[in-house]
Amino acid sequence: TVETLPEGAVLTTERAACPHLYFVLDGSAQMRLNGEAVAVIGRGGFCNTLAYQRGEPGTPAYGTIRGRSPMRVVRWELAALRDLVASDADLERRLNHVLVSSLMRRLLTSRDGVHVQDYLGAKPTLRPSLTEAQEAAEAMLGTAPGGAHVVARRPSQMPAAKAAKAEHVEHAIAIAAGLAEDHHHHSHAPGHVVPPAGQPAA
Repeated sequence: TVETLPEGAVLTTERAACPHLYFVLDGSAQMRLNGEAVAVIGRGGFCNTLAYQRGEPGTPAYGTIRGRSPMRVVRWELAALRDLVASDADLERRLNHVLVSSLMRRLLTSRDGVHVQDYLGAKPTLRPSLTEAQEAAEAMLGTAPGGAHVVARRPSQMPAAKAAKAEHVEHAIAIAAGLAEDHHHHSHAPGHVVPPAGQPAA
């Protein structure tokens, strides 16, 4: 479902269950943890990613996400989205790829890496340097640009009714994959320096 939300709309509340995954088409939102602003999620970003990937009903949201401006978003029911992509292994693979890519790009430019470890239940160790984090992110993404050749669409095996519902998912994948490709080329350009955690990318 595509929705238009006013400035200040709350998409998720920290530690409260949220049954939706959101994808930002236009506008931006701010994420707060323990009252502290830690990240901005703009066009091409997902909200409530970790709850979706954990796959457990009633999983609490990782942080509080509130619109910084009017927003246009795609909203999916978590359970319905899992059911939808489960019927097409290729779609599920490509969606998971852009979800991980989007999350890792955010963690490389925000201050909430340790909070993620807490949320996932792992005991935090010493936080890796930004270089180590970037290397780990690229390894997780197959040292890939996260781009078209990785998430190329194959003919869907879904029944027609489900395929129609999957079009919003395909649209989100295309936008997110394009942003990942741009990020990869920018971050590997001569003279590019990855910003310290907590500072926005140039």
